[in-house]
Amino acid sequence: MPSQLMRNRWFITLWLGQTVSAFGNPFTFIATSWYVYAITGSKLALGGIMLANAIPLVCMRIFAGTFVERWDQRHTMLVTDWMRAACLALVLFLLSTESAQEPLLRYQTHPSKRDNLLK
Repeated sequence: MPSQLMRNRWFITLWLGQTVSAFGNPFTFIATSWYVYAITGSKLALGGIMLANAIPLVCMRIFAGTFVERWDQRHTMLVTDWMRAACLALVLFLLSTESAQEPLLRYQTHPSKRDNLLK
């Protein structure tokens, strides 16, 4: 059975894609947390990022299983992966245009540090 799967091109593509994604998720979380702490210097903002990451996971995992079992698994996986890619692209766009930095800097504890970062 395993040798048959390893000869299936679609299975290998899916497996490699999910493996890359599984390794990328923790790096995204670490990079986002590091960025927020580097910009704000605030442990509260860092905790907010961690909370913002945990709440959707907990809320969605409770209810998602019921619906996912009824839906087409291939379609569900494609839609959720594209939604995740769109969210990451939005974050990248906001960071590249510095639109996300100003709200983060409002939580800065030292106004002098905020002024230096905005220059």
